[in-house]
Amino acid sequence: MKKLLPFLTLLLPLLSHGQADIAEARTYADGATVTVTGIVTNGVEFGPIRYMQDATGGISAYPGAGSVPFTPVPGDNITITGTMARYNGLTELNPITAVTINSSGNPLPTPQLITPAQMDESVECELVRIDDATFAAGGAQFTSTTWDITASGESGIVFFNGAHPLIGTTVPSGVVNITGIASQYTFTVGGYQLLPRSAADIVLTSAINVVGPVLQQNITTTSFDLSWTTDNAGSSFVNYGLTPAMGTIVGDVTSTTAHTVPLSGLAPATFYYAEVFSVLGADTASTTMHVYSTASNSSGVMRAYFNQSVDNSVATWENAAGLFGAVNDTIAAYIGRAQNTIDVAMYNESDATIVTALNNAVANGVQIRYITEGSNTNTGLSSLDASVPVLQRMNSTGSGMHNKFMSIDADDPDRAWVMSGSMNWTAENLFDDQNNLVFVQDQALARAYRLEFEEMWGGSGPQPVVA
Repeated sequence: MKKLLPFLTLLLPLLSHGQADIAEARTYADGATVTVTGIVTNGVEFGPIRYMQDATGGISAYPGAGSVPFTPVPGDNITITGTMARYNGLTELNPITAVTINSSGNPLPTPQLITPAQMDESVECELVRIDDATFAAGGAQFTSTTWDITASGESGIVFFNGAHPLIGTTVPSGVVNITGIASQYTFTVGGYQLLPRSAADIVLTSAINVVGPVLQQNITTTSFDLSWTTDNAGSSFVNYGLTPAMGTIVGDVTSTTAHTVPLSGLAPATFYYAEVFSVLGADTASTTMHVYSTASNSSGVMRAYFNQSVDNSVATWENAAGLFGAVNDTIAAYIGRAQNTIDVAMYNESDATIVTALNNAVANGVQIRYITEGSNTNTGLSSLDASVPVLQRMNSTGSGMHNKFMSIDADDPDRAWVMSGSMNWTAENLFDDQNNLVFVQDQALARAYRLEFEEMWGGSGPQPVVA
C-alpha cells in the first residue's frame, strides 16, 4: 500500500480538476471530475438533461445514476460538479455530484447565428439560430423523430423527443427562423442536430403559412376533396397527378383561410400524388407531396381469425373465427386464390404448408415477390421455388424488416386481398402463441400495401433493387 501512495497522489490531480470554465472543461478526459458555472438554457422539454453556457462555451448535464437531485430551469445560474463523459459524441457531466443555484431569472445567452453546416463541435451544447430555413416535410405532423431542413443551400437536422411540446402540431410549410440548442447524436464527431425548445423557437417569416394538416375528405371511387387551413387568407390550389411529377393544377383564387379543393374525374382504387398551396401576394404556402387514394369497387369484406378460442360476445359486426390448428391451411387457401401477383413481407417463415401453397401458385403462373428479415433462420424458405426472388433486409444487427403482410392480386378489384395481423409463419406463432389474422378484400388497400412493399423492394419490377 505504501508503494501505491505516491502513484495515487500523482493521479488524483489528473482526475479532479476543480473549478474551470466550460471551454476548458470540454477538453478534459472522460472520468475527470470538474466544477463549472453557467446559465441553464432549457427545461423539461428534453427530459432530465439540461444544457448550460458560460462566456466560453456550452455543456450538457445529465443526472444519471449517482447524481444529486437536479431540476434547474432556464435562466438559473448554477454551479455543478460532475464527471466528464461522452454519450453518442455529446460532451456531458454525468453523474452530477453537487449543484448550487446561484441566482434565477437571468437572461439567456444570445443565440449564435449559424448555417446548418456550421453546427459542429465549436457550438455543441450552445444556443444557436438558423435563419430562412424550410422543413422538407412541411404540412405533416411533428412526431418524435428527426426532421430535415434546408437553409443557405445546406442541409440540417432538427430533433424532437416524445415529451416535446410541439409533438402533434403541424410542421411549418413556409420559411422559418429556428432557434435551439446544438446537440450531437452519433459516437463520432459529425452527427449534429438542432433542438428547438418550444413553439417560440420556430418563427414563421412568410406572410402565409399552412397551420394544420391536409385532410382528405368525401372520398368516392372517382373523386375526393383536399382541405387545409392557413394563418392568413390566400388562394386555394392543388397540384396533382399519377406520378410524383404531378402537373395538373386545380383551385380557386378566392382568398380564405379555410381551403377545400375537389378533385374529380379520377379512377377507382388509384393513387394520386398531390401537394396543396396557397398564395398571398409574393408569398406561397405549400405542403410536401403526399399520396392519396380513391375508393375501390371491391366488396370490402373483412375477416378476422384467431389461432385460439374467440369470445364473440363483444363483436359488433361479424364474428371472428378460431382456427386453432388450421391457421396455415387458411393462409394457404387465400394464396391458392391468387391469379396474378402475390407480394409477401414476412419476418420469419418455417411452415411447409404455406411454402407449398406459394410454390403451387408459381406453378400456376402467379408472380411472387418475397421480403424477409435477413437475420432470421427462415428455414421454410429453403423449400421455396428457386424462381421466387427473395430480398433479405437487414438493419445493422437485425430487425430490419418486422412486417407481416401479404398483398394478393392488387390490380384486380374483385380478387384483391390483403393479409395482415400479428403472426409470423412459424410453428410457434401459427399454433402456440396467441395471434390473429385479418384478411380484407379491397383493391385500394392491396395497392397501398404493395406501395409499402415496393418502398422496401426498391422498385416496381420483378427483382429487388439493392442500393
